[in-house]
Amino acid sequence: WTLQNLFDSINTESIITIIKKYGYPSSSRTGSMAMSTIKLHLISTTNYEKLFSLYQFELLKGNMPPNEFAAAYDRHQFLLGKHQLYGEYDSFHPCFDNIDMTNIERQKIGLQPLRTNNCK
Repeated sequence: WTLQNLFDSINTESIITIIKKYGYPSSSRTGSMAMSTIKLHLISTTNYEKLFSLYQFELLKGNMPPNEFAAAYDRHQFLLGKHQLYGEYDSFHPCFDNIDMTNIERQKIGLQPLRTNNCK
């Protein structure tokens, strides 16, 4: 695991460098779904804290699709044992605290409103 942690750290820094130099590599910008797979390996709280401000910047620049930003944010909330804010991590059963607040936050980043809160 020591070696795996080293590789993960190197890969995280490489992704940060790529995003800073070229912008967020969304599928619409690159024609590849690679970042969707790579993001799965960047889900730890430590990585998310390193990437969050960069994701926000890329969202504002239009390089990161709102649904990807929201899914990453909601995934982090899930890891912390909290409800989703945007309802994008588990879009089949979005679970959030307040639908009105969620829809306001969704609108701020360019997502359509949700109609139901499906907390199990």
